[in-house]
Amino acid sequence: MTNLGCTVCTCVHNEDKLCCLKEIEVSGKGALNSDMTCCSSFAKEKGAVSNALHGSPERKTGIKCDVENCTYNSHHYCTADSVDISGSKASTCGQTECSTFKQR
Repeated sequence: MTNLGCTVCTCVHNEDKLCCLKEIEVSGKGALNSDMTCCSSFAKEKGAVSNALHGSPERKTGIKCDVENCTYNSHHYCTADSVDISGSKASTCGQTECSTFKQR
């Protein structure tokens, strides 16, 4: 499991810059930089919907990854010690990114 930090405060799964999911997915199969990646698990917060419905925030999170050009991708899972997902004002998953991406 990876230490996951997330600044996507508009995501229903975010609480105190941590994710309430036990596992997320990062997409961007042919990405050449972090702008070409995204958190596919992003879900826009809608008013009264609470992330409490999805679990408690955890620092350690599993990360499935289809970003083939990332040095941390091993058999579709992220091996980085820590990962940062950014996109503080995102309204779609395409406005998020894996800031930890490092091209092979």
